[in-house]
Amino acid sequence: MNTTKTKILKYIEKNDRTSVNKLSEIFSIGKVMIHRHLNNLLKNGDLVKIGTPPKVYYSIDRKSDIEKVDYNINPEVIKIINDNFTLLEPDGVEIEGFDGFVKWCTDRNFKVEDRADEYVKLIKEYDEFKRGNFIDATQKLTTTFNKENQFLDELYYMYPYSFPVYGKTKMGQWLFHAKQTQNKNLMKKVINIVIPQIENLIKEKGVNAVSFVPPTVPRNIQFMSELRNHLNINLPIIKIEKIKTEIMIQQKSLKDIGDRIKNAEGTMIINSENTNYEKLLLIDDFTGSGSTLNILAKKIKKQKIAGVVIGLTITGSMNGFEVIKEV
Repeated sequence: MNTTKTKILKYIEKNDRTSVNKLSEIFSIGKVMIHRHLNNLLKNGDLVKIGTPPKVYYSIDRKSDIEKVDYNINPEVIKIINDNFTLLEPDGVEIEGFDGFVKWCTDRNFKVEDRADEYVKLIKEYDEFKRGNFIDATQKLTTTFNKENQFLDELYYMYPYSFPVYGKTKMGQWLFHAKQTQNKNLMKKVINIVIPQIENLIKEKGVNAVSFVPPTVPRNIQFMSELRNHLNINLPIIKIEKIKTEIMIQQKSLKDIGDRIKNAEGTMIINSENTNYEKLLLIDDFTGSGSTLNILAKKIKKQKIAGVVIGLTITGSMNGFEVIKEV
């Protein structure tokens, strides 16, 4: 049946992507009716919407390009992949779950069944480090710092930042692009997921003060500021300030642990007159070596602000763990 909706779909298939204005011009139909047809196509999963007003475009759903195959894969494996995997294409299109995994494998000429089993095995290995809902990274501190130089008492991750071979995890990708693009919607997506977990850890550990690691790179919208503003806790917030130097060196750009320690020690100060909190939770978005958190814990204890300092990051490197090595 050659309906207007079908004609619109065929036009978009031929032209890759288009706008409401262009469709209105091509088919001599009002914009309200065009929107109605497009919304139906979106609901059916035929199209995806790209961009934000005023520049919005419509394109064929990338999932429709994925060959529909009945893979001989355990349903539990598919569920784990659906929960953990996302594919962010270079043009900003996201394909979550098993469909994204199939496309990732197909693009690299990998056999889906083999990679699915390997991926899920990797997920389960990471889960062995979990204590409740958090990856216990405290052991990483003992392998990175000797006993005399370890000031952070405990360290937890919510999610791994990346997997060997597979690259950044779903949360790793969302967090990275939220910060890079300063996309408030993507920030909100991450924040809505992590806030209940942060609040649960605060209760579980009996935390009575909180602090946020300040960003190094100046941006109009800072993820950590957004996180702090949305966190609903009635606790003192101990302010950490990043000293502005002539050339701002980002912690994550430093590979040597000694350089990271020097950077954190020389550019961060704890701005608080309040002291003698029993437990302070130090929150960051990513942990690599743990140097920043450890030095901040040293400063916090030296100023007698808190006796116990617990680190919590949204994502973290698994390099340094006994079983898994990051590529």
